Amino acid sequence: MSLSVAPRPLNSLLNQKPLVLPMPVGEIHVWQGQVADVASFCEELWRVLDRAEKQKVSHLQNETDRIRSIVSHGMLRTIIGWYLGVDPASVKFAYGAMGKPSLVPSHGLEFNLSHSDDLLLFTFTVGHPIGIDVERVTNLHEVHDLARSIFSLHEQDLLVSLPDQEKRKTFFRLWTLREACGKMLGHGLTEELRNVDIYTVLNEHDQWTFESFAPLPGYEAAVVVEDKVRRWVRFHGFPRLAS
Repeated sequence: MSLSVAPRPLNSLLNQKPLVLPMPVGEIHVWQGQVADVASFCEELWRVLDRAEKQKVSHLQNETDRIRSIVSHGMLRTIIGWYLGVDPASVKFAYGAMGKPSLVPSHGLEFNLSHSDDLLLFTFTVGHPIGIDVERVTNLHEVHDLARSIFSLHEQDLLVSLPDQEKRKTFFRLWTLREACGKMLGHGLTEELRNVDIYTVLNEHDQWTFESFAPLPGYEAAVVVEDKVRRWVRFHGFPRLAS
């Protein structure tokens, strides 16, 4: 399904006090940014994290991983705060069996996040589970081995028929759709999504919407939501944080 894209000027959003972003029913919002965009605000973002999130950061050995964790969780809280008009530090989460976060109370706002290298993606909608995944298109030598363990025979044959560059893009397109679907369902990449044609699975559900896109050159991403979507709004980059 092709979804309309309605870019919005991010800086103008910060002029509203208190800031409450509109989230109409039937819309998907995708926020796209890079860790480097807001890394200088790590101290501010650290302050909005809860104890469990801070403990997770402290257990990471690599400084790059620590910064990415602070930025991704801090920006998630910040954006949720913009939607709900609340202090990001007051946002509370519950976690499903496979670790998928949800709001407590839910406020009807559903969300998911994903990252690859420095690139961060967050997606939001109202009232329906949603999943997102992003991967950098790399030169995987084990593409066919992974495809045999995860993809359907039809998808494997498709990959074999493609030139190398298109093969990699197609592999990650199929992979991110699976990951996004599993994250939407809350149970990850389980057996029911292995060795089946992912497009067949998605098209069997009339009320689901899915979309693949390239957020940056060299990346593949996918969103899957249990809802019929009227509009897809993409926010490119993060606005400057208020201090």
